[in-house]
Amino acid sequence: MKITCPNCQKKSEWEENLDRPFCSKRCKCIDLGHWAEGDYRLPAEEADES
Repeated sequence: MKITCPNCQKKSEWEENLDRPFCSKRCKCIDLGHWAEGDYRLPAEEADES
């Protein structure tokens, strides 16, 4: 089964790819960098401090 890398859109084989869902370690590290920089955020409600 071929999957599309969420970073670069390249197709790769799911079964043979140890970096899935990414196509390579490079794309995996780029994604990690985006999380570390705060580019991705999960929605959350602000806590009521009363």
